[in-house]
Amino acid sequence: MERKKKKASKIKKGKQGRALNLKKTASSIVKQFSEDPNLSLSNLEPYLIDEEGFSPAEASLLMKTVADRINKDGFYPINHLELFLTENCNQACDYCFVEGKNRHHVMDAKTGKQAIDFLITHSRKIKDISAVFMGGEPLMAFDVLKKIVLHGKKSAKAAGKNIRFDMTTNGTLFTAEKVRFCQEHGVKFLISIDGDRDTHDLHRKTPGGKGTFDSLLVKIPLLKRYQPWLGARITLHSDTVEKMSDNIKFLCGLGFNQIIAGPATGTPWPKKALKTYRRELFKTYELYKEKKKNKDPFRMTFYETKEKEYFGHKDTWGCRAGRTAIVVNPGGEIFPCSKMLGVKNLEGICMLGNLDNGITEIGRRARLVGNIPDGRAKCKSCECADYCFGGCYAVNFQATGNMFDPCEDECNFLKIQNEVLLRVFKELPPDDEKRGQ
Repeated sequence: MERKKKKASKIKKGKQGRALNLKKTASSIVKQFSEDPNLSLSNLEPYLIDEEGFSPAEASLLMKTVADRINKDGFYPINHLELFLTENCNQACDYCFVEGKNRHHVMDAKTGKQAIDFLITHSRKIKDISAVFMGGEPLMAFDVLKKIVLHGKKSAKAAGKNIRFDMTTNGTLFTAEKVRFCQEHGVKFLISIDGDRDTHDLHRKTPGGKGTFDSLLVKIPLLKRYQPWLGARITLHSDTVEKMSDNIKFLCGLGFNQIIAGPATGTPWPKKALKTYRRELFKTYELYKEKKKNKDPFRMTFYETKEKEYFGHKDTWGCRAGRTAIVVNPGGEIFPCSKMLGVKNLEGICMLGNLDNGITEIGRRARLVGNIPDGRAKCKSCECADYCFGGCYAVNFQATGNMFDPCEDECNFLKIQNEVLLRVFKELPPDDEKRGQ
């Protein structure tokens, strides 16, 4: 803090340096601050007001200008936005990554529109951008969702961009009006469903402890009518993974066309369950090949991983969180992703800034995307270093207390997945039409 104040004290005073030439003043600040590896601009605005005599309006403008300049010069554009519409949910799944939900925390339309405008501006020259509605259950804030979509379509078109809207939902609150709006405005939805009734109801219950499978089952014909290509998000648990391949067959029978299946995190995975996960991944691969051979309308993107994009990333850490993607919470604060927002009772980890001032925690973002080396001694010598990006930051934090120290379960999952993909790469070359592009 003191060192930053000492730097900031060099900013020139006087009307010409302040009100009449804010752009030049901003350039001076950028030059002074940009080489600081631990840079945080959170104290800059009050300092400009209290110590340098800028008006609140001038200080706010300078703060935002400096943040935008440094992010533009040193980081990738942002092309994906997660909108955490609400913490409220009509279900109480015991493996949910969102801790300490508060049903009163709902994004208002003004904040949502501001977030879309932020995405359009910070995507810079990128033409195709996307936004996904998250929660909680986003359908509990559907009126807000509609206003955001309509604003986003209009604003993106005016900026010469194409915006895609998606939503992850438990599906139980859909009505004909809601799915019709999604169809008319191109909002694609992914349904959270874990398999048959017994599997699904084991972990996906109402707050009162009642299973939720039947309340979703009755909605599927409606969903298929308006979105014929229907995707499912399966969360695998150590006590349900043994039915993974059978549940995928079951969901295909219900009319689901695309399956995304991933292990639940933050819960123990005994060695026996890991062995079962390996077996089921291979069984599901056989199912995938059979369906592709029969030209069934079916996809599992895990088995369509591109070999040339999978390997050759040694010492390259991190996912798109904070790099090309961000999440905005109901209060307008910016985090790298929804999972990082969801921990610590939604206090979140690694907050990057807010919509009013932009991304001001430059040092955090730099460390997150690898601009500042973090060492990762455990990862450097690992056999998986060529194809692992260091694990999920949120899961790492929950398991080890450090975003950059890998979670053991995540490492085990990755080794199993790699073994399966090596067979996929050998049997289904990248140019093979069976891969389901």
